Amino acid sequence: MSPRLQALRSTQTFDVLVLGSQVAGAVAGALLARRGYRVLAVEHAPLTTGYVEGNHRLPLGPTLLPQLRHLPAAQTVLDELGLWPEAGRAAQNLAGVQILEGHARLDLFIEAGRRNAEIQREFGGKAAGHARAIDALIKREEQNGPIFAGHLPLPAEGAIERWRQGRASTALQIGNAAELVTPVDHPLSRGLKELWRLSNNLVEQESLPEPNVVSQPARAALRPLGQWLRGLCHFPGGEAGLAALLRRRIEASGGTVLSGEGAVVEELIVEGGRIAAIKLLDSPNQYRARTVVAALDSDSLRELIPAGARQGRWTHGLEAVRTRSQLVTLNLIIPAGGLPPGLAEAAVGLPAGQGRSFFFQVIPAERVSGPTPAGEKLVTLCMQVPPQSLGAGEEAVRKLIQELRRNAELFLPFLGHHVALESSPQLSAHDAGGTTRRLHPRLEIARLRQLGVTGLGPRSVLKNVVLASHEVLPGLGLEGQFLSGLGAAGIVQRMVKKADPLAKQG
Repeated sequence: MSPRLQALRSTQTFDVLVLGSQVAGAVAGALLARRGYRVLAVEHAPLTTGYVEGNHRLPLGPTLLPQLRHLPAAQTVLDELGLWPEAGRAAQNLAGVQILEGHARLDLFIEAGRRNAEIQREFGGKAAGHARAIDALIKREEQNGPIFAGHLPLPAEGAIERWRQGRASTALQIGNAAELVTPVDHPLSRGLKELWRLSNNLVEQESLPEPNVVSQPARAALRPLGQWLRGLCHFPGGEAGLAALLRRRIEASGGTVLSGEGAVVEELIVEGGRIAAIKLLDSPNQYRARTVVAALDSDSLRELIPAGARQGRWTHGLEAVRTRSQLVTLNLIIPAGGLPPGLAEAAVGLPAGQGRSFFFQVIPAERVSGPTPAGEKLVTLCMQVPPQSLGAGEEAVRKLIQELRRNAELFLPFLGHHVALESSPQLSAHDAGGTTRRLHPRLEIARLRQLGVTGLGPRSVLKNVVLASHEVLPGLGLEGQFLSGLGAAGIVQRMVKKADPLAKQG
């Protein structure tokens, strides 16, 4: 037994158990720990920040996030936790994102003047409407920011919350998604649609309609794209790195975090319609909690529910989630001078014909030991594929990787002459979970949408379980996880009814 588990033998009852490693759960756990709750966070099904291949540290997927200062809910959380300076130092802001198609290269800079000059240079007057639509989208999301600071009930549960949401949503600046996808075959339209798919976890449906199909405005469904266009940053480890930063705050506030091999849940113990305790693998102890914040995918939560109850009311609502696509990743180490000049740090590649779009980021390489040669780069390529493609065996995965590599060579000439290391987490022996871990899953959720972004409700049928994951507000991307975590923390406080020591200090 690990020393950490031995130390817990005499402290086995907690106010809150955070089960899982997603950002939303880490937000809820960190807030509750700081507010005086006894928190145990168990990382079961961890979101690792990367893996090692050869002598290099490699990511599982893109490590890009929208700039946190553009997410009002993130600012609310990080200010309360005292993490704003540390998060700001860790993030490296990008100048913009690039769209590549054939011989076209378009830099979507953050600054409106430079961005619009680029659009004019590449496409002339034909894309003037797109330039205006992008400007309008960014302006709308700046104006809508206060509504998404954590005060609006999202998703709304019950008649009173739906009434509050309806009143607040009347202040939203609304735009039509068709502004950004017409004409649909334009490279700028294709590039924006691919960026939208990467900015959130919800499949299109009515959120980003084809022209003239859906007349109703998409409301908040375009908000994540607006945030990406306002500015991206490279955050070490991506979302997993951000969640790790938040979990460290749980420990700093007196909570307990269990990770690694000793943090695998073997069994959930259900008593009277509640999750009363958990038993960890290879541990004789039960760790009891008054409330549970579930920060993992629905299918992972269903697997932990006792076998006899999985088809009954215990899993009601969880079966509404279907994964429609996820990312396959290829990492390439390129020596100095091996990349074409003018290549941005983040770009969308649009192959001609039926080729699948892909996304890539370029960051400095990092070696495990010894100095990293000056100018050595890590190129991370990723492509969205149906989940069944990755579950069809190693040979099927290799074909996807080959397709991704061929698509990249259309825009990175002479790639084969420069690659010093090539690795995919889906195939690497050093990343045991790589073949099954879902990277940036895009979800279809059979539930009535609110503002075009709603997923699962935060309250589950288990009396003391609150959901806090990317399945709660998938259409809002990373901002949705901060909002989900804020909402979960508030629900737990109402359930446990414990005095907030910080409130007394005020």
